[in-house]
Amino acid sequence: MQYWYRLAPASSGDTCGVTGNSASQGQTELPPSEVMQDGVFFSALLMEAATVKVQIGNAPAVGFAGSKGLNHWSMPFGGRSGVVKFSIERGGSVVGGADGEAIGGVGAAVNNADGGCANYNAWVGSF
Repeated sequence: MQYWYRLAPASSGDTCGVTGNSASQGQTELPPSEVMQDGVFFSALLMEAATVKVQIGNAPAVGFAGSKGLNHWSMPFGGRSGVVKFSIERGGSVVGGADGEAIGGVGAAVNNADGGCANYNAWVGSF
């Protein structure tokens, strides 16, 4: 299983000049929060059908029905923050799982080393 997501919503921190589109290319510039999805994206290569569960912080886990082969899903942050937990369950037992990095809430200081600029890069994990 592989998963990727940003550690804060797109509206967190100063954009520090980052835009969606480029005026120099004749495009209308948009704020990053209008073009980026605040979500957790994940893929699981399953040997047989299983349920993949994702939990953000203390919110209830959300289950996704996976079939044998490669499966892809996404789940919005939905205002949730905290450690992101992933698990694969089959026959009522957890057969794999891992915890990802925590997602910060809106206004989280994402990158103080760069003057409070938002970090739009994805954090990636796998098991």
